[in-house]
Amino acid sequence: MGFVWFWEENSRSHFSKERENILFLASKPVVAMEEEPGETSLELPANSNSVFGEESPMRMSDCDDFRDSNSTCTVTEEYIVTNMLRRIFTKGILFAFGGVFFLTVGDICLSILTERMDSLFIIAVYSPLGSAMSFVSILVLRLPTPSGRQSYALLLLYGASMCLCINFIVGAVGLAPVADAISIVNCSPVFSAILGCIVLKQFLKVVDILLITVCIVGVVLIARPSFFFRNSTAVRADGEMVGIIFATLGAFSLALSFIWVRKLSDLGVDRLWMMLVGNIFIFIVNVGLCFLFEKWALPDPFYYLFIIVLYAACNFLAQICIYSALRRERVVNVAVILTFEIALLYILQVFFLKIASNWLTAVGALLITFSCFGMTLHQVDSRPTVSE
Repeated sequence: MGFVWFWEENSRSHFSKERENILFLASKPVVAMEEEPGETSLELPANSNSVFGEESPMRMSDCDDFRDSNSTCTVTEEYIVTNMLRRIFTKGILFAFGGVFFLTVGDICLSILTERMDSLFIIAVYSPLGSAMSFVSILVLRLPTPSGRQSYALLLLYGASMCLCINFIVGAVGLAPVADAISIVNCSPVFSAILGCIVLKQFLKVVDILLITVCIVGVVLIARPSFFFRNSTAVRADGEMVGIIFATLGAFSLALSFIWVRKLSDLGVDRLWMMLVGNIFIFIVNVGLCFLFEKWALPDPFYYLFIIVLYAACNFLAQICIYSALRRERVVNVAVILTFEIALLYILQVFFLKIASNWLTAVGALLITFSCFGMTLHQVDSRPTVSE
């Protein structure tokens, strides 16, 4: 969700092709004539390129006699149904669902790993795998190397913030239920709005302040600290409370990394270069911490190393899917789909991890989801119009 919010901040000039097609068709005469049952004839100008959009199965060129401006094109009900399905399940939507799937599987893998392995060792093994995937992608795509001192300085700042982020998140999942921790990590758009006001000199509107307040209430319901729930049996244990604090710090670190990502994007640095430098930074720091605290210990059983590889692959593929979805689909649509990650986690942790959540936690997760989605939707509504 946080990545979606950042994309909207960086793409205010983006307008969907669907809107362009609607504006185009609005300026062209379209006459519908009744034919046989189950068929409709459309008389359309011959110089039009497409009726249904880029990914539609029905195009002007599908009609044999469309060169004549007075010709008609027959569209059957089968074409209409097929077109509707393709407009709903576009490539962007499918990529977004793929991102949800890989994010959820990666979170479950992380929860399983933290039961047997130390978080520092998990990250030390995971980070070089992520670096290798990013480096191979850079070579295949032949991306240009970043240049300039400012780019290198921002890459180091990004690496430091991501190092804090991943260590806090993995530590949180090891101490608190995975769905609770990830729900709080999804508060990063709220922290991004606050940091944007401080660092990027952006203004917070009344709607932003209300959504931030809703998010804080959601976090309190999930955390359930003793000073708010003194006489309640729903108060969390001390270990889980530390995990909730780690998740909050992870959300803040993730929001801080979005600030550096935005500045790097303005300098033309590709996302894959950021991922490569971030993983190298994380590897160096965590290897040093493992030597310092003597955390080098192979897991038992040994197949847990395979789960680390699966976790790294899921994280990488999730980012690629989300990035691909945002290039093809409206930001709001992708944001709605990505909220399914929280719901899926609460369901899967019951079946796979045997962890049932308190009803207060469910309400808190809903408030956080509503707040982050509202923040994204507000950014879409407040972007400049075509005339501006």
